[in-house]
Amino acid sequence: MTENAQGDVILDHSQLSSGTEGSGLGCNITVNAGRNLQMVNSSKIKTNSAPDKFSLSQGGDAGNISLQAKEIQINTVSAINSSTSSSGRAGNIDVQADNVSLNKGYIGSLSQGANSSGNTGTINITANNRVDLTDSTIGNFSEADLTEAAAKAIKPGVINLTAQQINFDNGTVSADANGNNGIASDVVLNARDINLSNNSGIGSLAKGNSNGGNVFMTAHDIHFNHSIILTDAKGTGAAGKVNISFAHWLTLDHSYLSTIAKSGNGGAITLQGGELFSLRNSAITTTVEGGLGNGGNINVTADILLMDTGILEANAASGNGGDINLNLKGLIPSGDSLILGGANIWNDTAPTLNIIQAVSESGINGVTKITAPQLNLSGVLSNLGAPLFDSSVLSPDYCNLGAGSTLSRKGRGGLLPKGSDLSF
Repeated sequence: MTENAQGDVILDHSQLSSGTEGSGLGCNITVNAGRNLQMVNSSKIKTNSAPDKFSLSQGGDAGNISLQAKEIQINTVSAINSSTSSSGRAGNIDVQADNVSLNKGYIGSLSQGANSSGNTGTINITANNRVDLTDSTIGNFSEADLTEAAAKAIKPGVINLTAQQINFDNGTVSADANGNNGIASDVVLNARDINLSNNSGIGSLAKGNSNGGNVFMTAHDIHFNHSIILTDAKGTGAAGKVNISFAHWLTLDHSYLSTIAKSGNGGAITLQGGELFSLRNSAITTTVEGGLGNGGNINVTADILLMDTGILEANAASGNGGDINLNLKGLIPSGDSLILGGANIWNDTAPTLNIIQAVSESGINGVTKITAPQLNLSGVLSNLGAPLFDSSVLSPDYCNLGAGSTLSRKGRGGLLPKGSDLSF
């Protein structure tokens, strides 16, 4: 199914859909708009794969969805979705435009139902300029219960967002695996600038013995404000890892980067920079709540780490605490306060502490390594005094310039300065 238009394509209370039942392949949906593609008022573009009525589980692949336009807007509870409830996979979703905007919109891939063993599809969103998520969700969700053999044969789809600028305002990107033996999808963001604000989140949730997906983020500048990245393994699986690469600044303000495992291994967090990594009322944590799982490692490389009520913790219950490796040129804590190691003391009622810990309640504590040559620069800076100013440009004293001269300036006598004395 292909829709080509030289101008705008507007879906208002409308739907484009295709489906397959049994072993047949679903029909692809392609929309090419010369100008804008707009979806409003609960409009939908969707494909799905349903099982054969007799075999219950057998099914073909759902169709792919491809959208191209100068501007793509998905608003007012409109959605793009591909799903499977059979052994077939959900279709891939590919969205390309100069600007992609979701305002109360949804883009998702879903594997669901008791008979589903299919793979979720890949979601690719590519914009030449901006991707904006406002009160919206992009998700890849698997509810399939898989055998170990089936799980090894399945590779989940990936969520890819690529643009010059990616902005989240109460926006969410989520990749979940809620069945057994599943693997949640990875989330990959690439941009020049990435901004998350107003309770925005990027996450991966895994239940049962499923493993969490990973989060990869690459940009020049990355800013979090009241936002979070979270990978959470609620069962026996391992939490996904978080890898962030930034060339200039990474700032967290009232925000969290966290991996949590109930009893499996905690996911590692790696931050590769960059000039400045700033934690303001924010935390980086890898936590194992119980069982014998080990806390994930925390690795940070940056010129400067600024901690203003900042927390770095790699903790575990019975397993070993994760290691913390800080490859820095300078570490600056606020209030001349920094706690290294020791018992786990941080809680929400201790608001003014800067803490770096790798603690295990009953196992072996992790190792903390910091390469920064100066942990507290505030004392050094206070001794520098006022900056020096070379006044000889305005009031030259040629006697002072002579070799071996012992004359000193007393502030009286001599010739007044002339304009011709200035040299540029």
